[in-house]
Amino acid sequence: MIFQFGNILRLRCKRFLRFLYFLGIFRLLVVFGLTMLLLSVIYVLISTEKNVYLIASLQLLVCLMIHIKRKDKNFLRIHISPFKISCLIEYLVISLPLIICLLIHGRWLVLLYMAVGILFIPTINLTIRIRRKSFNTSMQKLIPSDLYEWKAGVRKNLFILLAVYGLGICLVCFTVAIPVAIFITGLVVADFFIPGESWPMLLSFEKAPEKMLLYKIRRHFLLYAICNLPLIVLFILFHQDLWYIPFIEFLSLSSIHIYMITVKFACFRIDGNNHVNYALYLTGIFIGLIPVTTPFLLLISVYFFQKACTNLKPLLYDYN
Repeated sequence: MIFQFGNILRLRCKRFLRFLYFLGIFRLLVVFGLTMLLLSVIYVLISTEKNVYLIASLQLLVCLMIHIKRKDKNFLRIHISPFKISCLIEYLVISLPLIICLLIHGRWLVLLYMAVGILFIPTINLTIRIRRKSFNTSMQKLIPSDLYEWKAGVRKNLFILLAVYGLGICLVCFTVAIPVAIFITGLVVADFFIPGESWPMLLSFEKAPEKMLLYKIRRHFLLYAICNLPLIVLFILFHQDLWYIPFIEFLSLSSIHIYMITVKFACFRIDGNNHVNYALYLTGIFIGLIPVTTPFLLLISVYFFQKACTNLKPLLYDYN
């Protein structure tokens, strides 16, 4: 077993070093600085009892989504027995910064809560398999054809979106129901922009890079706002004194989506291969989840927007 873990650890290290190589010195410094800023904000927030369980729950939710979405489970089952230990170690490493902050503040009950959650997550074997044709509902026809990321994402995650959205509406009398629904659906929508697309898809817009990117951002923001409007209205009707919570959530998640769109095209390649997207995506998600750091994420999005325009200009030169 130790030899198997050693091989997996060596593969993870090679992948991490390859990521650092493609990231480059400048972007590595930016990511490092933003990560330190995020950790500083988390350190301050968990100093009060009010925020500590919320942040720990968000960390466990991120680990849970990684566990559900990861595609190497069969690989680990074949090469490691039991493979759940490997997943457990990885989730401990991901949660290590938060665990250190909790140790410094002496939050022992929260640490126990985190430990139980991290131990439980690898035992979840959730695989939703539904025939592809069952996702081709009339709902996809309501999505504009130029928002093909939405069409593909809704087809893939329709069951999850409907379940979370419906539970949020049914449990609206509980304060946390709709904020949690907005949060989960927002992260699912963020996953829409991870897959790449072909060059002909970009040519179909017949726009210059700047206009094409602004068009995609504007159209996405409008559709995302329409989807969240019923949840926000219901929350305000039932919890008028907390009306600002869904608005802050909506703006934070929208900033994450804008960031991911700009990163996607800043790293766009004709062959569709990209070695830095996932790490940059995760960094943006962690920064955007904290409202205090949302303005920094928007500033980074401006940088990647300019980089995306420079990257796409040789591909869309006919429309400049």
